[in-house]
Amino acid sequence: MHDGGMDIQLVTPCLLFVQEAFGRAEAAMNDWISIFKDSYVLDGHTVRYTEEDGDELDGKINYARFVLSGREFVVMDSNENHMFSFNETQSLIAFCETQDEVDTYWERLSAVPEAEECGWLKDRYGVSWQIIPWEMEEMMTVGSQEQIEQVVQACLPMKKLDIATLRKAY
Repeated sequence: MHDGGMDIQLVTPCLLFVQEAFGRAEAAMNDWISIFKDSYVLDGHTVRYTEEDGDELDGKINYARFVLSGREFVVMDSNENHMFSFNETQSLIAFCETQDEVDTYWERLSAVPEAEECGWLKDRYGVSWQIIPWEMEEMMTVGSQEQIEQVVQACLPMKKLDIATLRKAY
């Protein structure tokens, strides 16, 4: 909570859409909102560039806050000559209860088949995601060193994670 009365999450990830992703912040935000429950754009928290900012920026997202599965995020577009873009050094993790949930998120998000590896995928905006079963997280937390190693070895050749195979390895 901010002293000015605005209710703001203390730590909020911000995704800056640059280079090949420039101009796609709004599409990504709306796409992700359609995929995940408890997701919506925060009313009154979308600021667009105007024609005064230039033709290339006009109508694009200068700043937008939204909630994705109950957590706040910010997206922004920038056409500046940034020396970076989205890559695997940052990723969003979607924890899943069931194989159906893993399959659904995978189907709706994965857009770069060559980037799929060990539960990781890349969406059409270049953002990396990890689609992880909660059960695997538990295995990696409470399992013996041998069980953890077996799960890791089972996971390595997979693209989309298969809960039944991970259970068997565990």
